[in-house]
Amino acid sequence: MKFFSLIGVKSDKMTSMGTQLIFIDDSGDPGLKKGSSRYFIIACVVFDNEAEAAFAAAIMGVKKTRLGWPDKVEFKFHQNQKKHILDLYNKLKDVRFKVVATIIDKSTLDKTVKPGTLYNETIRDTLLLCKPNGAKVRLDGHTGHNYIKNENNP
Repeated sequence: MKFFSLIGVKSDKMTSMGTQLIFIDDSGDPGLKKGSSRYFIIACVVFDNEAEAAFAAAIMGVKKTRLGWPDKVEFKFHQNQKKHILDLYNKLKDVRFKVVATIIDKSTLDKTVKPGTLYNETIRDTLLLCKPNGAKVRLDGHTGHNYIKNENNP
């Protein structure tokens, strides 16, 4: 399977004080049929403690309020003007977090790969790159499953 994994660290001052939080979202779809997206992406935003995550959430909340959005509406970058995205990035510059993403070009995959397997294995592999340490994991706004298994139970 050909895939790319990207690890971007927002700050080299990541700390391990408190409970690590990992937020997972996907883009594209894991399907392999005609009409499915070419790429499937799993991205994780990793905060080493709840205070940093709360700081980021507060910044996002203020931005959504200023845009006149309800609190529960997700900030979709492709639906926003560049000036709003750049403003948000500027406000998040002092938040310590890292982003880990796996990007799969599905046109390179063996056609026997099953969408459910692709989804679960991509989440598991991306989470392993995050180096979770007793983390609370949120999968697209929901508490996630246990995608990481120990070495004795792969």
